[in-house]
Amino acid sequence: MSISIDDIQQLEYTDLQFEHISTNKLNELIVYISSKSGHILELLYDERRVIKIHRLLPTKHSNGSTEKITMANGPSIGVCALTCTNQFCITGSNDGYVRVWSNDFTQVYIEAKHDQAISGLRTSPDQTRILISTVSGSLGLLNLVNKEHRNFLRSHTDFVADVDYDDTRKQMISIGDDGTIRIWCFATGKQLSEFTAEQETPTTVAYAPDKQTFACGFNNGLIKIFQLNSSVISTEISYVTFLSLSLSRFLISISRFLDIIQVI
Repeated sequence: MSISIDDIQQLEYTDLQFEHISTNKLNELIVYISSKSGHILELLYDERRVIKIHRLLPTKHSNGSTEKITMANGPSIGVCALTCTNQFCITGSNDGYVRVWSNDFTQVYIEAKHDQAISGLRTSPDQTRILISTVSGSLGLLNLVNKEHRNFLRSHTDFVADVDYDDTRKQMISIGDDGTIRIWCFATGKQLSEFTAEQETPTTVAYAPDKQTFACGFNNGLIKIFQLNSSVISTEISYVTFLSLSLSRFLISISRFLDIIQVI
């Protein structure tokens, strides 16, 4: 594909990766530079010269297999992070996908979906695994050999405002200024589920006495009752005076409130 010098200067670059290429005809240090527009620039480091420009497009699937990508018109895949091995180039995108490409970016071998945009990629020393980080604070690991992908760490991305403990299930619930409500396994530390509050910030949280529901107070005066089994909001009430209570008084009051809701 063709792209002008002006277009190159206007690209917003996101990451770069060095790779040493040694063949009978070439012994060079190659630099790959990714951009938000979905273009990957391939440069010869010693000559400071762009030799190739790749444009990443969405993949096509047929009967479960990945076909070759053509340079047809369509939206590009914005690249947030980039890393390379001797055999593959791996990109992380703002659509939450990690994609393992051939070195010429014409074919995708693996796609792994995450909950948020990818913020970083790192290759293991033996080049068999990729460490993946996202803007939501989670970490994942992609095995390039068996194509296994798993998330092994999640976290709040802002101040943790409150927590409560379920001694029956051995679980813990936490809320943060990042607008998320998260439930964790206390024994393993793994995140079990996550709720996201849009345009409001959770301030206080408490389990119901029967541990089947929990209540969360928000900065706008709302109190929402969540069902743990179905992850749905069963009740929503505006009761600003709760927010003026101390934390301990709030927990006592909300527990009694949940008892009343259950009776009703």
